[in-house]
Amino acid sequence: MLTGILYPDNGSVSVMGIDPTKKRKKLAYEIGTVFGQKEQLWTHLTPYDNFKFFGAIYDIPKNVLNERIKEITDFFDISHLMDKPASSLSLGQRMICEVAAVTLHRPDVIFFDEPTIGLDIVVKKKVRDMILTLNKKYNTTIFITSHDISDIEKLCSRIILINHGKVML
Repeated sequence: MLTGILYPDNGSVSVMGIDPTKKRKKLAYEIGTVFGQKEQLWTHLTPYDNFKFFGAIYDIPKNVLNERIKEITDFFDISHLMDKPASSLSLGQRMICEVAAVTLHRPDVIFFDEPTIGLDIVVKKKVRDMILTLNKKYNTTIFITSHDISDIEKLCSRIILINHGKVML
């Protein structure tokens, strides 16, 4: 609901003063989303081509986009993956490229839904470290939903449990 993908049955929701049910497009320019079980990369494209595509979607000027692609390629250490079709990447490599892609437009808030699902322990640590660095380096607000309690323990300074729309803790 906070991303505008689902609509509340009743009540209201606001993210950075934006109602996702009424101004989904405006909100999309301010937030990023990464879903552990839903790819956002076009699998027939390379990460580089995906990043160019996302840059066009977010109206990032070419010179700025090229700088950001270089920055995230270095930051996420993915230069060796940039020219391979996303379909040929391992699950861990794809997830790292998904996290990299969501940072292109420098969102103020990133929503992660099960960001480490299915990843081995080494890649889980790398993804968690990247999430923490995004928070620190860019002062990005991070929302995480996860059934993996170790994600919560390692990444979260505050926890909110919601059950049927009511805050439980």
